[in-house]
Amino acid sequence: MKRNFPLGLIGYPWSKLVSEQALLFAHGAGIPLAIFRLPTTGIATSGYVNSNDIISRLSAASTQVEMTPPGFWARKHSDPVDVLAEICVGISMNPERRHQIYHCCEPEPGRYDIDPLDMGIHYKDVSYPQFKRACLAHGASSPLDGYWLLLDHFSKYWFYNREPRVSSQVDDQSIRDDCPKPICWPNVLVKLIGVSNWTTDPENNWPYSVPYAKLDYDLLVERAESYAELMNVSFKDTYPDWMLQGLQHVVEALNSPNTKLRQSRRGLAVLQISRLLRENAELARERKLYPEIESEQITRPVFILGINRTGTTFLHRLMSRDPRFWALRTYELFTTVLPNADYASVAGTAEDSRRQFVQDYFEVTNLQENFAGMHPFDVDEPEEDIKLLALAFASWTSNILRPSARHNEWLDETGSMHAYPHHHRVLQHFNWQRRLIESTQSSKQWLLKMPFHLMELDNLVRTYPDALFIQTHRAPSEFMGSWMSMVENFRLQMFESQSRYDLGIEQLNLMSRMMNRAIEFRTRHPELDGRWIDINFNEFVQNPMNIVTEIYEKFDWPLNPSALDRMEQWKQQQDEQRKREVRHRYDLADYGLTSAKVDAAFEHYLQFAKQLDL
Repeated sequence: MKRNFPLGLIGYPWSKLVSEQALLFAHGAGIPLAIFRLPTTGIATSGYVNSNDIISRLSAASTQVEMTPPGFWARKHSDPVDVLAEICVGISMNPERRHQIYHCCEPEPGRYDIDPLDMGIHYKDVSYPQFKRACLAHGASSPLDGYWLLLDHFSKYWFYNREPRVSSQVDDQSIRDDCPKPICWPNVLVKLIGVSNWTTDPENNWPYSVPYAKLDYDLLVERAESYAELMNVSFKDTYPDWMLQGLQHVVEALNSPNTKLRQSRRGLAVLQISRLLRENAELARERKLYPEIESEQITRPVFILGINRTGTTFLHRLMSRDPRFWALRTYELFTTVLPNADYASVAGTAEDSRRQFVQDYFEVTNLQENFAGMHPFDVDEPEEDIKLLALAFASWTSNILRPSARHNEWLDETGSMHAYPHHHRVLQHFNWQRRLIESTQSSKQWLLKMPFHLMELDNLVRTYPDALFIQTHRAPSEFMGSWMSMVENFRLQMFESQSRYDLGIEQLNLMSRMMNRAIEFRTRHPELDGRWIDINFNEFVQNPMNIVTEIYEKFDWPLNPSALDRMEQWKQQQDEQRKREVRHRYDLADYGLTSAKVDAAFEHYLQFAKQLDL
């Protein structure tokens, strides 16, 4: 019995089986009861953690001594108690329930378990006696003080070096049949963020120290090596030298005292980098398994290039209603690769776990609430292609979250010359995926959007020589206040607050420089004028559909009535939604700027816009 049902952290499984036999006998005698088989739990979706739970105490003790007993992390999965309670109550109150036994647990805990190493948590694996000695050295301050009789008795069952037994997926059909409400298990990443938020919030009086994440280049390279091995791909091909150099600069920027990364967000910062490294390995694996991806053609992609806060998001999403275009959806950008390439039957459907994952992420981070009136985050809407450049670790987009003079100097020297070919490679994957989804041999035109492309137009055009461009224009004194307010909100998610005056100077220099580089490029390349259309922001706001018509006429695209209807319907929905939204309020003066200072910085751009009668 002990071999088949070893004693776990949730107790004696064999005693539960004996109890079940008695209950099943009672059910056969006519008593209307049911059996809930419950998993390990000690958390809630809110992030709440039971500090007295033995797993919580073991975790806290591991943090204190920076050691773990054998195999502890490998079995550290916990389902949220509030989800379990809703399932049990829902089934119990259902007079038409059909089953007797319910497996109340998540059948597949995420696409992959997140290792503590992915979050920069590097604890030494030691024997149980070593772990105990280290904890005892802390005396009464150890989270395990008073628990050693329990641990000594059960250590041979709980802590061992062998890998956890491989098991089949848990059958959860019974709870799905009889629970009246849909069952939504939060993704492992969402649970980690929630727990991190809870344990680091002073109001919750978490009694233990929290883990210190190591944000270290060499350790991240080790993780990349493990991802390459896991995906059975070449490390050198997956992570070329230029990418590792970019990674090193990103890590240096985050570790800089000037960046002021919150201690409570170090683990999340490491995890974000780890996910990018892993996704590169997943992309390499997908390309290895499906070499035809290399031949995917990206033809005449459309780039919406307007500077930040000039209506680009609205235009992007409006035009994406036309099925002539493919646009990158938010859930795709969060996780670029589906396991088993199951795009034709799963991608974009209710079965696509990426969609629920993103929605859970939005809720646990309050992202939609924090950016209400600034940027409408939506699971299914098109989003900027920042992710495609972030995967290269060599892009100006990093300035949104973490300014670094040294990183910018390096980008000035090397540019994004490697990042854009990598952008193209990733877009080939999306192209291949879309053809599987739509069961078509032909490709559509990609509709992409990101203001920071303006900084690297030479590399963009070199990579996409037949690209088309839509550039929106707005008075800098109008968009700069809005942009700085948005950057400030983004940074507060991860970093300590900074002087608004410093932020104003930094972003004014960056944005004006970006526009000047774009204007200089356009001046050097008049032969591209035929592939460029300029849009006045105020005219676009007054009559979006007129502007859309102008764009279609410029590029000789047919505007079908059905596509026009879809655009009109979406626009009306947005109009109604904006009436209910809290308006985004900002003031240049908050950032130490005046309209005159802004106009002076953008003088070259303003002259260019005047020549275009914008």
